[in-house]
Amino acid sequence: MDGHNRWTAALHGALWRESPAWRVSEWERALEDYHAGIVEPALGEIEILRPPERWYTLRLRDTARNVLDVRPLPRADIEPLVQEYGQTIQQLVRVSSEAPLRGLEALDYAKRVLHDEGALALREGLGGWVHWEVSQARRFFTLFFLVASELPEAWVRFHRHHGRHPSS
Repeated sequence: MDGHNRWTAALHGALWRESPAWRVSEWERALEDYHAGIVEPALGEIEILRPPERWYTLRLRDTARNVLDVRPLPRADIEPLVQEYGQTIQQLVRVSSEAPLRGLEALDYAKRVLHDEGALALREGLGGWVHWEVSQARRFFTLFFLVASELPEAWVRFHRHHGRHPSS
């Protein structure tokens, strides 16, 4: 278990500056959830960056903030999962007011499967850097999804809830 869930997460400052307050608030919520699963002492930090004109990159730092490695995320593996996850949330939004509970449960299940696939793709994209339990990888995917997607403010509640109607 040593090394599991021992890396904190951060977002590059430029991401914070370019985002509306509601999105920043959602990121803070996701970071808090991610950090709740950290086993102390932390080994370092994984920072999400978006270099100009490129897709997302992760920077790994030790506890003294020395850069250990910088690695672009495999866009071809991860971006489709982010898009599919967002499309599933969009379907939940469309059917939430008129669908029977069974329809919502099916979409929620699909969302969970995509969340797991995204978590595993991120874990593999780190190529052995970090050894997360699946639950921690899921928390990191949540954070990454919220950063990498254009999820509208009104839809955030559909991302948060599993197994029950999003208005509850």
